[in-house]
Amino acid sequence: MASPDRVSEVDHVRVRLSLDGAGESNVGSGLPVLDHLLGLAARYGSLDLELQVAPEGAEAEVALAGKALGEALREPIAAGQARGFGSAVAAADESTRWSAP
Repeated sequence: MASPDRVSEVDHVRVRLSLDGAGESNVGSGLPVLDHLLGLAARYGSLDLELQVAPEGAEAEVALAGKALGEALREPIAAGQARGFGSAVAAADESTRWSAP
């Protein structure tokens, strides 16, 4: 369980994150679209996520939420505790150059 809490005098952000979760989320950023997107990330990433952001301007709330989530994910990802997969996309120009005539 990665659960660094980030609280300072200027801003107030609290995040709890479990990498081996069931995809449950409780996000309160004050921005419905950000709450929805983080909920989707938790569901499809099988993460349990709790994130609370004190009300500020929309831009500041997004930045604070991203920074807090990045800090919570930094240690488990660096330690190799996160499971993952990869994919690639090629631009249309690149894909036609290598196709058979």
